[in-house]
Amino acid sequence: MPKHKPGEPYIAKEYTNFQMIGYEVSTGGPAPVRATSDFALEYEVPEDEYGAAYLPVEGVTNEDARIRLKRLAAVVDLARKSNPIRVSSKVPDRKVVGATNMLKVFMVPEFYFRPAASIAVSAPYKTLGGKVIEPTGGKSVQAYSSTTKDEIVSALKTMFAHGYFTDWLIVAGSIIWVEETREEYLGRIRDLQFVRNTALVVKGGHPGGEHMHMVDKLNFSSGDAVDLEGRPDVKLKDLIGEIAERRKAIFAIDNCKFGIEICRDHALSLHVLKKTYIKIADEPGPAKSEIDFHLLISAGMPLKPTSVAARVGGYVLREDGKAGSSYKPNSQVKKLARQTYTDIREIDDFVPDRKYASRDAFVAGEAHRLTALGEEDVTFFSDAIPEKLRVSSSSGAGSANPERIVWSTPIRI
Repeated sequence: MPKHKPGEPYIAKEYTNFQMIGYEVSTGGPAPVRATSDFALEYEVPEDEYGAAYLPVEGVTNEDARIRLKRLAAVVDLARKSNPIRVSSKVPDRKVVGATNMLKVFMVPEFYFRPAASIAVSAPYKTLGGKVIEPTGGKSVQAYSSTTKDEIVSALKTMFAHGYFTDWLIVAGSIIWVEETREEYLGRIRDLQFVRNTALVVKGGHPGGEHMHMVDKLNFSSGDAVDLEGRPDVKLKDLIGEIAERRKAIFAIDNCKFGIEICRDHALSLHVLKKTYIKIADEPGPAKSEIDFHLLISAGMPLKPTSVAARVGGYVLREDGKAGSSYKPNSQVKKLARQTYTDIREIDDFVPDRKYASRDAFVAGEAHRLTALGEEDVTFFSDAIPEKLRVSSSSGAGSANPERIVWSTPIRI
């Protein structure tokens, strides 16, 4: 199957339908690699019908990261081969079945790329709010080094370059990593470390990462397993001040506009993506196009209708890696039935610092006239993940939280 070649102009597609494919895997705690590296040793790069290799995993020296990448490659290939393009009584327009202009959105939950082992935090480290923390000894964080992060990003850019994945958008979860920087601090040049949680999005079929997007989480929670002193617990005023960085969370691919958000940033007291969109939309100049797809990856964050940034008729897609009934379903698609930005724009300005409780109560009380999600549910079909690909040997089809791939019915954009 042909693929886009480096140097060739990118030809945008006009998608009219989409399908969500969710990788339901528990990432609420440190997602461990298998007890041995047998899977990494067994993985063979598959070949297409012409003998050309696809889904390569190359240039990754860290074993933990390499196994996670190979597991992801195998699960995506399993999803591609067994994808059930099905309809149900809830899909009124059956002509979407088998459509060639269908975008497949493959979603992985937050923390998929978080190592089981910790690395030491030896240098002073800096929070997103700009505060520098001096380590007092014994500090560590479950994170990759910046070198390993770069290797993971490079691997993702080439993994999905084959033409099989031209119509795939891979939301590869998030990666916890430590950035090392050197800058002036207290009158002298110091080495600093900066813990980050970064979402990874790549459009398939295009080598070189032409459509690679990386977006940081701004508000850490206890689930991030970052030392409390180093938590970048950002106030809303800091968030608005970093709009140049936050606009990276909203991007266009082909004829669709996406916005991505990570877990706690979606909370009622924060709604980072929605506030970012409002800030951009209020800028002088031509009218800004609205968000078609709000992508939410999380590990313990239910959908909050008033935090959804998509347009009326747009969609929010959620993939959550937290086990337990409170967070089910782990894969969700909802259509926006009603949307407003005015109330959010007005009420944020009067909330002082951390007095979020009163704001949450206000939003909850006004929910009936703010953003609302449609009542209809999208039908999902699922297949269990084979045992050798599972993160846990106890998460089979009969368990309370099985690892599985889920497919939505085709949906009109």
